[in-house]
Formats: sequence, structure tokens, C-alpha cells
Amino acid sequence: MMLAGRRIELQPGSFTLTPSGIPSSYHLPRTGTHWCIHFLPEPLKRGSCEPIVRLPIVTQSGRHRDDAAGRFANVSRLLTLSTQSPGDECLSEAVSVALQELLLWVGLLDRVHPPAAEASLGHALDKLVAYVDRNLHRKLSAAAIADLVGLSQNYLARVFRQRAGQTIPGYVIARRVALARLLLRTTDLSVKQIGLRVGYPDPQHFNKLFRSVTGVSPTDFRARG
Repeated sequence: MMLAGRRIELQPGSFTLTPSGIPSSYHLPRTGTHWCIHFLPEPLKRGSCEPIVRLPIVTQSGRHRDDAAGRFANVSRLLTLSTQSPGDECLSEAVSVALQELLLWVGLLDRVHPPAAEASLGHALDKLVAYVDRNLHRKLSAAAIADLVGLSQNYLARVFRQRAGQTIPGYVIARRVALARLLLRTTDLSVKQIGLRVGYPDPQHFNKLFRSVTGVSPTDFRARG
């Protein structure tokens, strides 16, 4: 592969994430498949945490190969549907959420085939992410999450921040707001019902938190859509 004039050796299980506008080409000895998704990242807002990933990325999926293929395929499928239905804000929002999940997963993915201890840590972080995404409607405590993945609370907090570029509570808020945005775009649920779905039974608290992240209230966000 040639990426911005640099030669890169690809192997089975390799995947790349590159900013749009960077020239790339592939020279394969035989027919193969390579996932390629182009997107425009939004500029960082003042006070935002450091990016979870820095592009371009060329890495091996290793033992996560099947998971990587599934995640890339999901983004590609949603993007195809969105292209076929221009102006459909629901699909556009779904593509955005799927892409954010892919980037976060890449940010947590081990960059090399890890030793046993590193592989165990990677499994614990994968388990954390999956648990949070399945239980956004529930009360999520740092102590309960640490018990679930079998790590001390302080150690888990430290390694998650190192790998994901944000705290566990910050990640939970980001995922809840992302789900709330999707529900506001794609359902007729009331703002109160959506708050319950994403773990905020107090409507005032949900409104305040949503506004602090997006800059608008849930009602205004839905109206703009």
C-alpha cells in the first residue's frame, strides 16, 4: 500500500483509517478485500479531551479480526443506506454513532499482538465497553464496573484513561448522549422517556447534561432535525 507517498506492507488482518484527502493506492499480488471508510472528522472544541485515535492508522486486528470486519461492515452498510436516502437525518445520525463506536474500539485496540497480561487487559476493557453499551438505562457505578471486569477501581480508571483518552464517567456520558441523539432523531418518544432510556430519570438533569454536551436542549435538537 502507498499512503501519502509512503510504502506500507499490508498483511491478512490489516486495516487502515486515514483522513479523507490523503492519496492512497493498493498493490496486491492477488484479489483481496480491504475495508476503506472515508469521513471528515469534526474539529475539536475548546476544552475537549485529546482525540481517542490519531490518523492515519495502519494496524493489525489480530485476534479481533472478525470483530473488526463486522464493525467496518456495519458502518459501510449504514453509509450505503444513507447515500440511497439523501436527507434522511435518522440514517445520518446512525452512521455517525456507528463510526464513533468504531473509532473508540480502535482507540482501545491493542496495536500489536499482546502478551498474555496485555491480552487479559484488552479483554477486560472490551467487556467494560460492551457492558456499558448494554446498560445505559441503568445506574452505572465505577465500583460495580471494576468488579465486573475483575480489576481494581483505581487501576481500571487509570488504564482506561490512558487508552481511551477520557474517564469512564466521561465515556458513559458520551455514549448516553449519543444514544439520546439517535432516539430524538428516530423515535417519537418524549424527552422524559428518552431520558429514562439513557439513565437520567430526572428530566431537568437530563436537559442540563444534554445541553452541556451538544450546546442545545433535547427539544431544540429534535426541532432542528
